Amino acid sequence: MPTCDAPNLGDQGVHHDALGSRSQGFGRSASKALDCRYADGAPPSAELIDDIRHSIHEPSVSFPWCRGDLLLIDNLRTGRGRSTYSGARQILAALVAELSRH
Repeated sequence: MPTCDAPNLGDQGVHHDALGSRSQGFGRSASKALDCRYADGAPPSAELIDDIRHSIHEPSVSFPWCRGDLLLIDNLRTGRGRSTYSGARQILAALVAELSRH
């Protein structure tokens, strides 16, 4: 069973359960084959694919989710994805327009 202690993510993000009950309800497999080709139809080298996978996964951050957790993501600055999971879950998502700062 995962703990609900907030991990230290530094500049990469914030995780905190301070919202308590107000946040209730908010809730790749590396071997998966992807057919990727250059414009001329040639496939990239296995070394290049490994480099790309490393570049994507090396900076990733992972932590256990707990009931009531809330995650806010800046889509302009963050790549995101998910790993496999088991059990039931509910995801509620909303998109927010970019705010102008005049």
